[in-house]
Amino acid sequence: MGDYQGFAQTEYEYVRDNFYPAFRWQASAEPSARNVLDRPLHQARVALVASAGAYLTGQQRFDLDDNGDATYREIPADATRLRFSHGGYDTRFAYKDPDVVFPLRTLHQLA
Repeated sequence: MGDYQGFAQTEYEYVRDNFYPAFRWQASAEPSARNVLDRPLHQARVALVASAGAYLTGQQRFDLDDNGDATYREIPADATRLRFSHGGYDTRFAYKDPDVVFPLRTLHQLA
């Protein structure tokens, strides 16, 4: 399995304890391919696509039943308070620091 600590270990145990006892991390020998932008970030239009279960007050929360929920929620760039519903991780960490799963604040800093 490897030596996982902190957030990663907590999530690993959460998935194993609540959903999939045989869960194992998938390790890759090489990092994912990177694509360099052809313009500075401040001149680019950026979309953040995540499977974090993020939504806003007033939007429908994600369905946590066994079939999953393949719908999406539009989160405007000026959103300040996110909510989370996700069956695959402990959302308490996302509420403490949303950038862990939905790095909107980080994108603003980079822009």
